[in-house]
Amino acid sequence: MDYQTFTANDAIALQLRADNIHAYQFILDQFSPALCFFATRLTGDEWAAAHITEQVALKLWDERKRFYSVAAIRDFLYASARDGCFRFVKKHQSHLKDDLTWLAIWQKTEGYIQCEIIRAEVLRQVSNNIEHLPCLRIKLI
Repeated sequence: MDYQTFTANDAIALQLRADNIHAYQFILDQFSPALCFFATRLTGDEWAAAHITEQVALKLWDERKRFYSVAAIRDFLYASARDGCFRFVKKHQSHLKDDLTWLAIWQKTEGYIQCEIIRAEVLRQVSNNIEHLPCLRIKLI
């Protein structure tokens, strides 16, 4: 793979691949609040969402060698959070005993999940941009 084709943002992914703990912490700082928000929206449980986000963070470190771009990391984080939410909801929805019924319900909500990913990403990006505004503009917002 030609490393010269990577963007500046993807340098953080390459640093993560090189076991750079600071790159890992930077990625978590960037994505954890949005992932927690996303997981809370899917599970309706803030504690479970925080736990799922922690598990996703651990999984990211375990699989860090497979990522070459920030986009791939982002996709992995949201997919892992979604799967964690699926397991949590499935475990705690005792009235849906039939797995096929549960799967059908979950698949119908895939559009909802995509909307929640978009919502979480927009909030993450807005939050990041607000941090770069001068103090006077932040007060106005």
